[in-house]
Amino acid sequence: MKTRGMMLATFAGVVVAMLALAGAAWAVVISNSSPISIPGLGKATPYPATINVSGLSGTTTDVNVVLRGVRHTWPDDASALLVGPGGQKVMLMSDVGGGADPNGVNLTFDDEAAGELPDGAQITAGAYKPTQGTADCCSDPRPVNLPSPAPAGPYATSLSAFDGANPNGTYSLYVFDDTVNDSGQIGGGFSLDIKTTANPPNDLRPDLRMARLGNLQIQNTADGHKLLRFDSIIVNVGAGNFEARGSRLNTNTAEMTVNQRIYNDAGGYRTRATTAKMYFAGDGHTHWHLRNLQSYKLIRLDNGSKVGTGAKHGFCFFDNYLHGSSNPAYYTSPQACAYDQPSALQVTMGLSRGWGDLYNWNLPDQYIDVTGLTSGRYKLQATADVPNWFLEGSETNNFTWVDIKISGSSVSVITYGPSA
Repeated sequence: MKTRGMMLATFAGVVVAMLALAGAAWAVVISNSSPISIPGLGKATPYPATINVSGLSGTTTDVNVVLRGVRHTWPDDASALLVGPGGQKVMLMSDVGGGADPNGVNLTFDDEAAGELPDGAQITAGAYKPTQGTADCCSDPRPVNLPSPAPAGPYATSLSAFDGANPNGTYSLYVFDDTVNDSGQIGGGFSLDIKTTANPPNDLRPDLRMARLGNLQIQNTADGHKLLRFDSIIVNVGAGNFEARGSRLNTNTAEMTVNQRIYNDAGGYRTRATTAKMYFAGDGHTHWHLRNLQSYKLIRLDNGSKVGTGAKHGFCFFDNYLHGSSNPAYYTSPQACAYDQPSALQVTMGLSRGWGDLYNWNLPDQYIDVTGLTSGRYKLQATADVPNWFLEGSETNNFTWVDIKISGSSVSVITYGPSA
């Protein structure tokens, strides 16, 4: 395959690529990393799992599908049907793999693959053509129709069913188990690799920065601790909104997986999987948090050694601090963090362009414990998205710092570093 160029980015082990192909064709990979649970008999949860595609121009020239982390104690029982926005219906796999667990493999479905999935032998990782096998000795034959709301058959077994169509809309993956006892999961969800005849729209990426740290003070607690408290403000100075969406299958899973929604200049968006996590905390403001979106550390100026880190690890962020925008707040409380909803299955947090989120000095855990620290000069540094989970316009400007002097129970500013 001849190419004109590739834009490829890797963040926390997740690869998102837009590939320029010969003849002005483009490929975009869009993922839904939420797990799919397959029961001993019946519909998977969710049913269907979906990916929403918008903002792509041209017509579809090729679609490939990846199922991530496939395991099932008797895979012959399971069927996976992909339904496109135009009503296309392609059976990716059914009555294949016999009774050997694939043990968490990634399966790519591609019409150009060398062969089909094995009918009765163990499934291994790789690329395969969509495959309709034959029923094994112990399971029922493949149902003529998967149960509603999946559409009725007959079902195609070639992904060319999508060729020439509008690529935008909702793609639905219906997974069904037709026999009792054995179960499984698609632990990493699924992704679509869509090629079109035209150039894609441009991302409007957010850009996270930290505003100047303020209200620095020492708090002496009743139990004898000395805490360095301060205001921190994370702001979005990028071309588009910063939006993080958490989800989980059910309340048995304590944490939510997190996807980033990236908007574009055509009015659409794409979804990008991350390894970030959200969790619910009843720390006095009972809502969902994104873990470690901000990080704080205290460094000695004389020798560069780190002597303290922030106590706060969970952040619920929304538009509450105006930072240059002429538009009203879009992400607002209490909707932003699912307040008082520990049983929530989906949560959306975000920062609009030109807005920020203020964490006041007196909020729970908004401090660094400096008990026993000698008086002297220190650097207090705050950084957004240290693990680089989220795709931004710049990955090098996420920090601010202030040099301070601590004298007993007082703190004074020496100088401020760069800030938003």
